[in-house]
Amino acid sequence: MTVEEFRKLKTQKPPKKNKTETAAFEMWAKKQNLTFEKEVRFAPPRRWKADFLFTQNSKQIAVEIEGGVHSSGRHTRGVGFEKDMEKYNTYTYLGIYLLRFTTAQIEKEPAKCADFIKKCFLVK
Repeated sequence: MTVEEFRKLKTQKPPKKNKTETAAFEMWAKKQNLTFEKEVRFAPPRRWKADFLFTQNSKQIAVEIEGGVHSSGRHTRGVGFEKDMEKYNTYTYLGIYLLRFTTAQIEKEPAKCADFIKKCFLVK
């Protein structure tokens, strides 16, 4: 590998989530008449983003999709896990409810996930 190839590789952005991972989930959420935004920054100046932010009346529910849970991914190892806890605690501090799903749950049971979010809006 040449120095130039290494520099290009180093500056490339990480691949985005596969859109097909969440397509069925988004469709089911829309069928449930849920209003949501994707990749929403929620605690400036931090650069944190919620994978999804659902809003109904004045209630907000953030959805985090956890990848790599069975392969010792970032979300299940030391520093990554601790940083996630800081992010998740900030949701609570800001009054945003948090739901966490694995990628497999979103892909295999999108209707069940969307239905659960809808039920959370019904709870006072």
